[in-house]
Amino acid sequence: MRIESIENFEQLFKEYFDMFLEEYPQGEKHYMARFEAEKIGSKVSQSVAPLLYGNHPIFIKAVECQTIAASLGSIMLNRMNVLGFNEIVSFDNTVDWYNWYNRELKEEHSQYKYISAHFRINSEIQRVKYAISNNCISEYLETVGNNYLVPFHDHAAENVEQVREASTVVNHIKNEHNYYSEVKKNAPDNIATASNSLNIVSHILKFLTGKI
Repeated sequence: MRIESIENFEQLFKEYFDMFLEEYPQGEKHYMARFEAEKIGSKVSQSVAPLLYGNHPIFIKAVECQTIAASLGSIMLNRMNVLGFNEIVSFDNTVDWYNWYNRELKEEHSQYKYISAHFRINSEIQRVKYAISNNCISEYLETVGNNYLVPFHDHAAENVEQVREASTVVNHIKNEHNYYSEVKKNAPDNIATASNSLNIVSHILKFLTGKI
């Protein structure tokens, strides 16, 4: 495996996940879109119609991510899927996204299970890049097995239960709009260098401050 391959995958996955969070059913964009649609008596606003009923760049990006992930080999693909890659990047067409979108709305799932999976996948990417740079990627793939993996479905199940128990916390968060606005504006500078996931943090804060 070449370093260029894993870096290409890393960039594509980041671009996809940024769009994924922006288009998440419970996110700020779609929350406001549903609000706007209700005001005019429409099923969905024009701002999200391409995603649900037409063409959207996220579908092309999903295909690119899936293709490059497969090119990394069966061991890497399996590890990524255990972490939740196939749960995040499984929507490469309007029909599947539409069905998933409505299911997420109905069951009121939190996007944090996907954010957690994203961070874990990114950690795996960093391990692979380090192994390649130290000329030990073959040994890593041969011996790593299922080490360092937190399965997506195990974590997601815990997350669902935590969300159910945390409804009062969610209400408190909604009432602390000004606090989160200040956090967003005054976030420490070292967040930018802590990981490649600054955009994810930004999206989380946007969701918390926007859904009031």
